[in-house]
Amino acid sequence: MIGQAVATCYFKPVRRLQDETDIATSARAAAFRGKRINLCLDLNVAARFNQAGSDPVKLKDLGLFDLAEVLANPGIILNPGLAFREMEERFVENDWRAFSEYLTTFAPEYQDTPDATWDPSGSPMKNFWDLPKTAQAVHLPSYISQLLLISWRKTDAAPLRQLEGYLSDVLRYLGQFQPLEARIAQFLFYDRMRARNEDWKAFCGEIRTNFSKPAGSKRTLLKAALNQMLDTYLLRAAQSMHYGQKQEADFWIATQDTGLAYFAKTFFYDEAHLSPSGLFSTFERLMPFAEMTTEQYWLDAEALFDNFSEAPKWQISDEELASLAKEIEAKLLERL
Repeated sequence: MIGQAVATCYFKPVRRLQDETDIATSARAAAFRGKRINLCLDLNVAARFNQAGSDPVKLKDLGLFDLAEVLANPGIILNPGLAFREMEERFVENDWRAFSEYLTTFAPEYQDTPDATWDPSGSPMKNFWDLPKTAQAVHLPSYISQLLLISWRKTDAAPLRQLEGYLSDVLRYLGQFQPLEARIAQFLFYDRMRARNEDWKAFCGEIRTNFSKPAGSKRTLLKAALNQMLDTYLLRAAQSMHYGQKQEADFWIATQDTGLAYFAKTFFYDEAHLSPSGLFSTFERLMPFAEMTTEQYWLDAEALFDNFSEAPKWQISDEELASLAKEIEAKLLERL
């Protein structure tokens, strides 16, 4: 044995509340309709293949036999590129080789995403500015949100004041309310040590750990902001990563990060209610614990969300966003 076994969790952010939540059932249903589901690997899954090798015990303990059972179902497109690009450069070659060997053994019918562009010779990302210019433009608002989260969690303000300050800064810098990042901030600033329900306390703690990575040096701060932005990208990408509606049914994420999986239980994008553009689904908050409907902090936070979501919105150019991101970075680095 290699220690306590880990599990691979599967969830899809874009769904109707009553949707099927079992990935194998979803994949078979998609295949029956002549479609595929897109399964995106989180970095913590991609990093396991080289650790396990071909050892059956390690494969089981690292949650990879479970993944093999999922991949044995028809109707799955596997999406590994984002995870491997996020990986540290020194690990990429060996981990990619182990991943390829795993697929040869357990998923010989593997299909890559139709427009996949990543390969092992690609440049891993060390910070946000390693992204291609076109990707930077897309992700700048989410990246700025993560920088602001890091900035506010370094303050000593009361939890609700931190949340309100963060939401105010997001509106000031980005010109709009961001419901996904607001939900993250709600957990990040919550004082879970006052919680009496141990399950609730642990639930909040896992989410906080995932979205409050160490940021005590220049390298770790920039990497933390990038990694947290990529987590939000995974959760948001499901809205747009459909490579052809005739082919692809829906988008799933495979992760071994308990915090990310827990966080996914607190919201969903309701595909039954599209935005006026028809491209993005409505963000719906879920309340899996009673404390979210009874504790004053959570009630006050919901009122803040209602107020900020109704605030006037405005557009900010890509050039202005890039300048703002670098300005916030510089201020954070000065405070180290």
